[in-house]
Amino acid sequence: MSILGVDDIVAWNGAMQSYSKARQWQSVLHLLYEAPKYDLQLTLVTYVIAISSCYAWPLALAVLEEFRRSRLQQDIQDINAYNAAISACNKGEEWQRALQLLSNLPQAQLLPDVVTFNTASSACGKVSEWQRSLTLLQQMQDLQLEATVISFGAALSAAEKGQQWPLALQLLSEMKDGLVAGNVIVFSAAISACEKGSQWLQAMQLLEDLKEVRGELDVILLGAVVSACGNSGQWQHALALLSEMQHDGIQGNIITYNSALSALEKAGQWRSAMRWLFEVSREESLQLDVISYSAAISACEKGNR
Repeated sequence: MSILGVDDIVAWNGAMQSYSKARQWQSVLHLLYEAPKYDLQLTLVTYVIAISSCYAWPLALAVLEEFRRSRLQQDIQDINAYNAAISACNKGEEWQRALQLLSNLPQAQLLPDVVTFNTASSACGKVSEWQRSLTLLQQMQDLQLEATVISFGAALSAAEKGQQWPLALQLLSEMKDGLVAGNVIVFSAAISACEKGSQWLQAMQLLEDLKEVRGELDVILLGAVVSACGNSGQWQHALALLSEMQHDGIQGNIITYNSALSALEKAGQWRSAMRWLFEVSREESLQLDVISYSAAISACEKGNR
């Protein structure tokens, strides 16, 4: 009888999974190494649970290496252990190691699946490696794997962080052509990419497209479009969006209002700037900051006030 009072690996794996859900990775690894002492034959599930529990990528790779050296790697052709390790690299923003694991799959006589590509692409996206993320999406399609909204979302996130708004719009177009339904995450990434590129018209069009998909909008999405308008000096559109938010009962945050104030400052619209500054000051949930006052003061200076 083992220390857990169980004598089969299925129950042992269940205990490991419970520890993993509780984020007690030390206990998971302890059970992994204790199992052979009780003549329990480790399975693929055992290793996948252990690798998935490792929030530190070096530990995940160490467990994967043990799996590779075991007979299981030779007897079971399954991608899940590698996917778990790539996921750990993704969490640790180790995109190069994630890609290395992906490149090692042929040697292990394994074929990547959609999860493999999505996770590796996400790792690239976190560090603005948008070219690599796009390459992974293409490789997945070359292997006749069906790209999902998660696949496109990872590539769009990379495009957004890399400030590649044309690419973001291209990816959305490919999703539409491939009949892949968009969600708020992919639209948010595309809108943010347009915001960073000061593409206010594109951002507003995406907002309208998202309304058709979702219906309701949140302050983050609207704030990004307000910011895009502000960056381009489109103060009328910025104020129109703020009015729409108020009409729909959406509570703006200080970042949203500062974006509008910035648009007014660029255009020297000091009266509107002071009016919005006054309105924001009356909101108990909002607190004006140095950016708010600086934008209003600069607007007055440009308006010779």
